[in-house]
Amino acid sequence: MKSVMIILALLLTSVTTGRSSGLGPRVPVPVSMLQLIATPERFDGKSVGAIGYLVLHNGGGFLYLHREDSDFGLYVNALKIEFDRESSSDDPAFDSHYLYLIGSFDAKDKGPLSAFGGSIKDAKVIALWSAPKIPLAK
Repeated sequence: MKSVMIILALLLTSVTTGRSSGLGPRVPVPVSMLQLIATPERFDGKSVGAIGYLVLHNGGGFLYLHREDSDFGLYVNALKIEFDRESSSDDPAFDSHYLYLIGSFDAKDKGPLSAFGGSIKDAKVIALWSAPKIPLAK
């Protein structure tokens, strides 16, 4: 737990100062999933960071606003995720967890049947945010 808090502190420092945290390339400020879904044109083609509930599927996945959105098939509350091929972000350990990821937002690619709110391409998992059975706020 202590190492998670240190990583989060480093991430927040890099976000607020605009400097590299030493964890790799500059990490973008998190954008609300609601903003990405409601105003996709504002973020089209931009590097974004988002926190959501990840469900892995066929080498990619879907980032949902809430776990319940996944449970009840509310695809409009989700983004299609295409992982960076060089990262290990599609690790099964990330499946069905809340996490923070970064990538390039594509407002036009709305996934299968155009059911999703857009896509995040070349995505990389930056931090595990919380597991449903171990909420961060408790």
